[in-house]
Amino acid sequence: EMAGLSRENPVLAISLGLTFLAIAGIPPLVGFLSKWLLLLSAVSAGYYLISIVAVISSVVAGVYYVRIVKIIYFQTGSSLFIWQSILHRERCFNRALALRLSTLMGGSFYLIIFLMMCPNLLMQITHEATLSLY
Repeated sequence: EMAGLSRENPVLAISLGLTFLAIAGIPPLVGFLSKWLLLLSAVSAGYYLISIVAVISSVVAGVYYVRIVKIIYFQTGSSLFIWQSILHRERCFNRALALRLSTLMGGSFYLIIFLMMCPNLLMQITHEATLSLY
């Protein structure tokens, strides 16, 4: 489904690629900052086993996310399933769906870039939310 997306819709491909890389925890994106702060607090509290499991899980998930980004940018438009390419010779392009997807991905892209540029806002909000619990 996503093979060759960078050639068909480059803005959506950039947004989706950066979103997946942020979720994977690639620095300097916001996912790396959140995972780093979470693991730092877990290790400082003495939760070593949970930290090791979290790092292993993050690496495994990161491999899958980076694989999707690789498919978006480097794989041609060939489908993995031969019957799909035979049955659907023409791609049905729905403009309303493309607009909704582009808006959603653009919003997440903006949020990732905003939190990457000024993470203090997010840290202040989470700090105040934590203090309100106690």
